[in-house]
Amino acid sequence: MVLTELLNALCLCRHRHSRSAALALSRWLAAAPVVWWRMASKYVARVPSPWWAPQRRLVGSWVSVCSVKCGALGGRDVVCAAVSFRPCIDIHKGKVKQIVGSTLRDSSNDGMELVTNFESDKSPAEFAKSYKEDELLGGHVIMLGSDPASQAAALEALHAYPGGLQVGGGINLQNAMSYLNEGASHVIVTSYVLSDGKMNIERLTKLVELVGKQRLVLDLSCRKKVPST
Repeated sequence: MVLTELLNALCLCRHRHSRSAALALSRWLAAAPVVWWRMASKYVARVPSPWWAPQRRLVGSWVSVCSVKCGALGGRDVVCAAVSFRPCIDIHKGKVKQIVGSTLRDSSNDGMELVTNFESDKSPAEFAKSYKEDELLGGHVIMLGSDPASQAAALEALHAYPGGLQVGGGINLQNAMSYLNEGASHVIVTSYVLSDGKMNIERLTKLVELVGKQRLVLDLSCRKKVPST
């Protein structure tokens, strides 16, 4: 519902710069100055060009919507949207895949079947090259597993787009700097500093000292767990 309202507001602003479009964006963004959405490619295809990247098939993307005050309208401040497209490459067993995230964790914990929405024939490096050609910034490579094939595939993607991709999945104090040296713009950490709803300040501090806060991204992804009865 909220995603649909946002896209409708953006399309209004795209087709006619009207009072209703500006107010729609203003109301939507009032409660959340910065919003991040993980979107499947089917949503990207519905948004008119040239607001977004060329409409080729993408495995996944992040769309950031940042509120920017851009003047007054009828005595009220108007908030416009600054939208950027952030591509991602999810790697599992060396292949680019779109996986239902919760099933990845559940399959490793209790043997549940892994659910894959999409698996690409293209290599991670090919996707990285296309993102570089389209000048897409702020994208990331995520290793959905610590197997050698996924690590090698991630490095290939970083080499194909040096300085243009963040990397995450199994990042820790021992390997963070090596990924930066291989071409990652930032390292993304989750479970290494976040566990059981708590943050390990000691680990976080050491990571900041090692790589610098400008090159460190904290992934605060979470999900609601229903207690078993």
